[in-house]
Amino acid sequence: YHTSLTQDDRPFVEGWRTREGQVITLPCHLPDREKEQPVYLTNTLPQDLTGRDVLLFRTSHQRLRVYLDGQAVYEYGMGEDGLFSKSPGSSWHFIRLTQEAAGKTITLELISPYRRYAGMINEAYLGNEGAHWHALFQEGGTGAFIGLLMILGGVLSILCLGFFSWRRGKGLAGLFLALFVVLTGVWMLGESKLVQLFYNAPLLIYLATLAANFAMPIPRGLFLLHHYRELRRAW
Repeated sequence: YHTSLTQDDRPFVEGWRTREGQVITLPCHLPDREKEQPVYLTNTLPQDLTGRDVLLFRTSHQRLRVYLDGQAVYEYGMGEDGLFSKSPGSSWHFIRLTQEAAGKTITLELISPYRRYAGMINEAYLGNEGAHWHALFQEGGTGAFIGLLMILGGVLSILCLGFFSWRRGKGLAGLFLALFVVLTGVWMLGESKLVQLFYNAPLLIYLATLAANFAMPIPRGLFLLHHYRELRRAW
């Protein structure tokens, strides 16, 4: 999901082993995994942990539990049922590791309610949290910035055009276009994978991004229809 830029943000992708003994390199997709079937991956943490290291890992519609030498130290989404979706969403996980964790066995337990994502394993990274943030912004910052500008510009246009349309009965085509811009901005912001860093609600972010994606054709179609009717009147 992002390229390691410094020694403080290095990939931790080699040497992972499944419960069946298969050695894998991340990212990968394990075949023949069923929904709600736990997937266990183990690895040995390096000896040079500084006490400021954080394991960065992304789950895709999966619940997660992390063990160190068999003891659970982190979990996400376990035992929780979403109100609108079985999925806990897709999420970044910042798992803090003490210096005493050096050389210990780390185990990831992954469970997905969907067969498509049951065997999906994303990349993992080791480093300090600041370096992780820097790398994530290098990867998704441009898309997030453009998406945010589109939302702000679109909302401002809706307010202005909405007032104009209400007073004059015109400007509906521009209103539809502005709404399309807002929805596109929401989709781009969600797809940047950065919103969770500021608002930790992965399922809500996922649903908003999905809704924006499905809703985008509606104002676009209304804009084209309204614009076509205005052109026919002009002819």
